[in-house]
Amino acid sequence: MVRKQIEQEKSTLVILNTKSDARKMYEECRSIECEKAFLTTDLCPAHRLNVLERLRENLSPKTKQVTLCVSTQLIEAGVDVSFDCVIRAQAGMDSIIQAAGRCNRNKENPTPQPVFVVDIQDEKLSRLPEIKDGKDVTARVFREKRDGNLLSDEVINLFYQYYFFDQQKGKNVGKMDYKTKDDKTTIYNLLNKNSLGAVAYRNRNNRDYKGLPCAFQTAADEFSVIDGIQTGVVVPYGEALKLVDEFQRSHEPKEKMRILKQMQKYTVSIYSNCLDEIKKGASLVDGTFYLLSPDYYDAEEQGLKREAMFSFLNA
Repeated sequence: MVRKQIEQEKSTLVILNTKSDARKMYEECRSIECEKAFLTTDLCPAHRLNVLERLRENLSPKTKQVTLCVSTQLIEAGVDVSFDCVIRAQAGMDSIIQAAGRCNRNKENPTPQPVFVVDIQDEKLSRLPEIKDGKDVTARVFREKRDGNLLSDEVINLFYQYYFFDQQKGKNVGKMDYKTKDDKTTIYNLLNKNSLGAVAYRNRNNRDYKGLPCAFQTAADEFSVIDGIQTGVVVPYGEALKLVDEFQRSHEPKEKMRILKQMQKYTVSIYSNCLDEIKKGASLVDGTFYLLSPDYYDAEEQGLKREAMFSFLNA
């Protein structure tokens, strides 16, 4: 499908749900003759900005070159690019609509351009339950409304009904809420009637609390959008190594903080399991941050690598 679109001189965006699928797709498309770009959070922010700048130049009517971009969903929010074709791995309808917004975005073509939704088989979405739930609900809506307009208000409302409202039924009760660490209450309860807080106040004061019962600070302390602790790793891209050298030579705390702030654009956040994989390619600098070896970062295309790019280095 990708090759066919490129052969028709359509710049094409492929969006996958996982970084591993995106990497595999990019590798499989190497033989296709066109400009190529790869976007995931395995690229540090400065690297991603450079890729997006090149994309915009390639997609501009004045300097247009047929381009293939393989990306995760990060390209769906706040990225103003316009392709001739979009291929999206099946996900929630909200993600599909966002992806479609990257096709013929600025009406460069007076006729509608194709957006394909593809069901990727054997996707590993166990760590991405929200994407899996959205994908399953979209599949249900597509089955029920296959002969209708999939972008109609009726279809979109049906998706949200199934995805949000039906999550509170049967075995899914509480699925849209988040338990606190001590498992005694939930984030929703803390932001609503705060039952435990109300009982504690009544026990202390022998009367009911008359004000707003919400425990905003406790809810903020307890809630985490993304489970799991991530570690920032500075990667050898752009001026990163120069900044690392300045950091090591500096003895002023304020100067060190300034340099650390600058290094954020050359930092990739990774989970502990990934850090374990690349530990032999990362060194701890002054007990402050990890610096990744150039052997584990592809500065030309794919960013962070789980294995050294040159096998002889592992001998």
